[in-house]
Amino acid sequence: MKRVRAYAFKSPMTLPEIRARLDEAGPWRWIERESDRFGDYISARALPDPDHGMVKIFIEGDRFAVDLVLDAEPQKLDAVYDTLFAHLLPRIDASEITETEHYE
Repeated sequence: MKRVRAYAFKSPMTLPEIRARLDEAGPWRWIERESDRFGDYISARALPDPDHGMVKIFIEGDRFAVDLVLDAEPQKLDAVYDTLFAHLLPRIDASEITETEHYE
């Protein structure tokens, strides 16, 4: 089952501070990246192969965006959302979380 979703949020942290905090929190390993499309961003593989689970966080105006492209069975997808919303976003003091258009 494939899900492609995106959420916008605010955080008082910078992107490098977010990466450091998320790396401390685990369970995913975050990598700094850069592209013409996203600018500076961080990404993590949320699901091991053969499932596909990529999470990207980048700056979008005065907010951040988290873009998720997930392709796995529903239980695994639910676990990714639980990790993101219950564990990771609170660790970076995310607020004003709203669903937005996806970027993939």
